[in-house]
Amino acid sequence: MCWNESIQPIKPLPFADVLKRGYTDFLKFPKWAWLFEVNGGLLNSCRGFTKIKLTDGKEVEFCRETYVRITDDNNQYVVIAHVETKPKSVWDTLHIECSIEYVNMALVPRFLGILKDAEGYIIFYMADGKVADAVKSLDLSPSIVVNIINKYFSPPFYVVTNEVVKDVLFSAIRKVNLMKLEPTVRDELVNQLMSVDKDVVFLSE
Repeated sequence: MCWNESIQPIKPLPFADVLKRGYTDFLKFPKWAWLFEVNGGLLNSCRGFTKIKLTDGKEVEFCRETYVRITDDNNQYVVIAHVETKPKSVWDTLHIECSIEYVNMALVPRFLGILKDAEGYIIFYMADGKVADAVKSLDLSPSIVVNIINKYFSPPFYVVTNEVVKDVLFSAIRKVNLMKLEPTVRDELVNQLMSVDKDVVFLSE
C-alpha cells in the first residue's frame, strides 16, 4: 500500500535512533505547552500526485511526495522527513504496492513556539516541562527561525537549509500574540522566559 496520511503512527518508527534522546515524562509539562506543539501547517500535505494506469485502462492517482512529522507518544523531539513514494506493482485499485523512502530533513523540539510582542518576536522551545531557550528577533521569516534553531538551539537540533523545508517547518510552528494568552498562562510563560534570560521578554502593554 502507498503512503497514506491516515496511517499514523508510522511503524516501525523511522529515525528511532535520532529520536532516542527525546523521551520524557509529559506530566512535567503544563497543559498550555500543547498550544505550541509542532504540527499541522504544510505537514502531511501532498506536494505532487502521480497517475498510474491499471491493466483495465483505469487510472489511479496517489501522492508522490510529502513532508511528515515523525515522533513517538512520549517523545519531545520531532523529525521532519521528506517522503517519496514510487509504485512497485499494481494489480487493481486495492492492490498497489509502493516503495517508500524517508529522508531526514530536520530534528526540532516538539514544543517550539513564536510569540508576537509589541516590539517583535520571541522564538522559544521547551524541554522536560520548562522553557529551555528563547531568542528575540525584530523580524520574522522561515529563514530567520531556521537560523535560530541551527545556531542557538543546537545540538541536537538542526534543519536542512532547504527553502521548502523552511516553509514546511515554519507553517507548523504555532504563532501566538503574547498579550492574547490567558493571563495565568501568560504570566507563567513570561516567568519561564525570564528565568532563561531576563532580557528575552519584550515589554508590552
